[in-house]
Parts: sequence; C-alpha cells; structure tokens
Amino acid sequence: MSGINKVARKSALWLLCLWVLASACSKTDFPELKDNGVGFDPATEKEEVNRILQVPNGTYWPAKPLPSKSGPITINSFTYRVSQPYIIHLWPPDSGKVDSIEIGNELNAFIPVKFTQVEFGQYFRPVNAYLKVSGASGHWKLPIQNDPSNQSGSVSLAVPALVREGNLKVTICAELACVFPGYDTIRVFTDTVNALLVVRPPIPCGTIIKGRFGLSIRKFDFGEYKESGTVKVRFQTGGIPDRLDVRYGGQYVGSTCSAIPDQNSFPNCTGTDCWPITNESWEEFEFEYSPSKGRFAEFYILGSCTELRTIWNLDVSCPRK
Repeated sequence: MSGINKVARKSALWLLCLWVLASACSKTDFPELKDNGVGFDPATEKEEVNRILQVPNGTYWPAKPLPSKSGPITINSFTYRVSQPYIIHLWPPDSGKVDSIEIGNELNAFIPVKFTQVEFGQYFRPVNAYLKVSGASGHWKLPIQNDPSNQSGSVSLAVPALVREGNLKVTICAELACVFPGYDTIRVFTDTVNALLVVRPPIPCGTIIKGRFGLSIRKFDFGEYKESGTVKVRFQTGGIPDRLDVRYGGQYVGSTCSAIPDQNSFPNCTGTDCWPITNESWEEFEFEYSPSKGRFAEFYILGSCTELRTIWNLDVSCPRK
C-alpha cells in the first residue's frame, strides 16, 4: 500500500473512532461521511463497516451478540411458537435461501425490512429490530415502524459512501411485545435471518439498466445538471408484472401504482394496480428535478414477487427544460 493510502486509511480510522466516541452509542442523526479515496471493504473490514452503518434512531452496542430466539411461550394455556423475520419478500423463511438486495452506497439509501410474527399474531407486535454486519461483534438496536394493516413493520438503514462497492451480508432479528391483556410486559425474540446487500455505485442519468427477480434499490445521479428540469422515467416489464417506485428529495415522486405511495410506506407485494405488464411497450411518468433537492434519486424496483423468470428494463433520462 502506498504511503498516501496508508495516511488516508489512518485518517479515516481516526475520524471513525472520534465519531463513534462522540456519539455515546445513541444515534439519532448522522454526519455525512466523505469518501476519502480508500474506503472500507465490506468483505474484510466487517467491524468498521458495522460501526458506520447509518441507522436512524438506532443505538449501537459494541461487542454484544444479537438476542437469542425465544422458545415456545404459553399464555392462558395457549402455546405460541416464535417465527422468523424476512427481508420484505422474497424467499420463504424455510427455503434456506438468502435475499439479495441491490443498493447504492450513498447517504440515506433506504433499505426496507419486514417481519413476520408468532402464531396468533394478533397478540404480538414487533417493537425493535437487532441488526449487524454478519461476522461483526457488535450490533444495532432500532425501533420498528409498525404497519397495522398487515401486523408487520419496517426499519431502514443507509450504507455510507465510505463503504466500497461489494457484497455486504447483514443479520437481523426482531423483538415482539405481547399485547394480550395483562401480559404486556412479555417480550419474545425471533430467529435471525440474513440478507445480502449488493453495494453498487450511483448510476449516471441517461442510462438504461436491466434487472431480475427481487428487490433492487438503485441511485441515479443528476449532479452534473445545475439547473432544474424534467426527468422522464420509462419502465418495461415484459410478460411478467414488476413494480417501480421513485423517491427524490425525501418524497415519492413517481410510481407504477395508480396513486403515489404514502410517504411513510415502503414498496411491497400488495396492490394489484401497481404491477404493469408492458410487453413491447414502456410504462412512462415524469418528475421535476431541482439541484436544491439533491443530486440523487432512489429507484425501488420489485422484480415480481412470485415469478423467478422475470426481467425488467429501466430508462432514466437526464433533466430537460
């Protein structure tokens, strides 16, 4: 390693230590981490990457293992078995497969996570998630945003630009609270589940990308454009239905759904009006770009929810007057 790279890496580690110490373990907001030209390798520097994950409202616990799964619990003569969480979809918990999510390694990348519950789930609700980079010694604890419509919840994290391109495996479990009258102090923990976050660099506008089955969260970069303009989005799904949602400036600005999703929601497999089958044509919509709202837009593509053979194409133009 050259002398310049050694100095850069030492500087990055020194700044990281200061940031972790100053945070007092509790994370509520996060400074922007600038890429120093070296960055941390997600495959070999798991402890460093684990510490710099940006987890809104999360608390970091160094050198502490994830909670263990609770065994069967008996309430009023009923026995409940604790279930697994899963990553929004796609593989069933008993399939033995790992969900793969493509993401952009820039500030505020949104990673949705969804949780199943125990049997008779109406008596339990998810309250906290526990998450870490697989192989790291510490973990993050963060509150789960509950979705009462399907008795589940979601969390989000960001992979900062200081993490280099590559595969990042994370391990997650959930804490559930009993809501049965008189038993509200009972807490149970799910088993762990793994997800593979495939970290990709931002994509320049004016690019067509192709995808597959699963969830892809990709960032498009409009940073070369210093003036406002209209961005045209075209989405082609072929003969199998897929879904596209776009966030820009912290808001959903476009979707293949008949209505723009609620700003607090995340893309999911429900909503029959969200899944076009375009064949040879393209689904199209537009949104307005303004440099004051940021240079990146986030594109969430759900490649089917059931059909492994699906493929899709996404064409994102650069801003035009």
